[in-house]
Amino acid sequence: MKSKDFKKFKIGDRIEIIWLDSSSPRNDGWYLENDFIGSKAEMRIKTTSYFYGIERKHINIAADKMIDKKYDIMVNKRLSIPLGCIEKVRKI
Repeated sequence: MKSKDFKKFKIGDRIEIIWLDSSSPRNDGWYLENDFIGSKAEMRIKTTSYFYGIERKHINIAADKMIDKKYDIMVNKRLSIPLGCIEKVRKI
């Protein structure tokens, strides 16, 4: 996706993202090269989170948001996803 695809979102919007993550389904040491060739390691993820902006090549999100009288709004579990890994995004 391109950064322009995210202009419709405001800071704090709840969004759902479908994206490709890197993966290692069997990372337990050495194994035969022929077992590695052609193995499927694609991992498609569905993430629901809060939108916290876009950088040049990443979207910034937070999984949790807490509203606290003393600290105002706090966020937890920050994640940056490369734009090139995002397949779909929608406001929820």
